[in-house]
Amino acid sequence: MVGRIFILATLSVVEEVLGSGEVATSSVLASYGLDIPAGALIGLAVGHGAVWMRRRIDPAPVEIAISIATPYAAALSAEAAGFSVVTAVIVTALVVSAIRVDRHSGATISSSEARVSAVAFWDQANLMVSSALFLLAGRAVPQALAALEVWSIWRLLLSAAGLLALVLSIQVCFSYTAAKLPPIAGALQRWQGRGARNSPPLG
Repeated sequence: MVGRIFILATLSVVEEVLGSGEVATSSVLASYGLDIPAGALIGLAVGHGAVWMRRRIDPAPVEIAISIATPYAAALSAEAAGFSVVTAVIVTALVVSAIRVDRHSGATISSSEARVSAVAFWDQANLMVSSALFLLAGRAVPQALAALEVWSIWRLLLSAAGLLALVLSIQVCFSYTAAKLPPIAGALQRWQGRGARNSPPLG
């Protein structure tokens, strides 16, 4: 998730460079040094507020309504403050997922009824949103292709390859760093140990 935040911030900087033809140091510093940290703080606050409300609400429909409103609250708050909307939404999701289950007692912030209802609701919502995205993408393709007519095919291919390499490099760096963190590294080692014990002997 952290890698995706930096990827989106980098893409915004690249978009500005392609539009103006030059790199503005102030824009880079504002993107990485202000927008992302401030958006993360907003997401942290909204996530804790959502968890606080869900712990005190029993009816499943109301709890599902709060779960729907949570990312919008984070996005609107970040947009109003002028900071990274994507960072605020992602950090909100991370906060809710991290503290929705008590690590000591195993108790969840949601009732069993709310969890069952939420799974069914989000399955349907995912289907409808995916359908709408495909429709909107199809409507946007002709306009996007028309805007690319001013680019030569080689410039288009090089730009696409460069962006792909940049995104993959950032993702690999953050994934490798995360895998070396003590909690994650210990979990991976335990998982590998269980796999070795459960694998059948060769021969």
